[in-house]
Amino acid sequence: MKSQQLQKFRLWNAPQQPLNKILFVASGLTAMCCFAGFSLYSALAGNFNAELPIASSATLVGGAIAIILFISAITQMLTKKMDEFHSMKISLLLLSLACGMLFMAQASHSNMGLALSVLFIGIGHGLGAAPAYYFAAKLSAQEGKSSIFSSFLLIGYQGTIWPVLLCSILIDHFGILTAIASFSCLIMMCAVLIFRMLTPQLKQTFREAD
Repeated sequence: MKSQQLQKFRLWNAPQQPLNKILFVASGLTAMCCFAGFSLYSALAGNFNAELPIASSATLVGGAIAIILFISAITQMLTKKMDEFHSMKISLLLLSLACGMLFMAQASHSNMGLALSVLFIGIGHGLGAAPAYYFAAKLSAQEGKSSIFSSFLLIGYQGTIWPVLLCSILIDHFGILTAIASFSCLIMMCAVLIFRMLTPQLKQTFREAD
């Protein structure tokens, strides 16, 4: 009996239907990009301390996180009726743009660029996180496996973990601009991959099964 239970236990659970599996991966990567953009800013925000009239980097980081989450929450409330597929695509564009603005803000010490990056990350986070969670919940219900949602979170939370862990190493060895550029390129590459996944056929199949 115990051996059968152990065989049923799996660390990773994904949908079995091919198109559902594609949507699952796209949703997980979108959530990862949302968290990565947010986490990247949180990890690097203190480096702007010398350029802004704020005495403590903790004040800057805490304020930036609060503003991003507030913008994200407002965005989700205002876009509840937006098509989820369109919302994810717009989110990925804004997150990519936010990373570019963050790089430019650090390179040029631009307060305006910093403010725009916060705005774009907040809106992109709101537009991407909500549909990603929606798709993951729907896929879990369709296939009757709640563990699918856990696997989705396993993908998404990688975006929270790695920027914080690796940014300090990249900054120490290569500088802050290299750290921002590296993670920005990864986010943009994921965005391109997700765009290729979100095909009209995938959307039609999901709507028919919904």
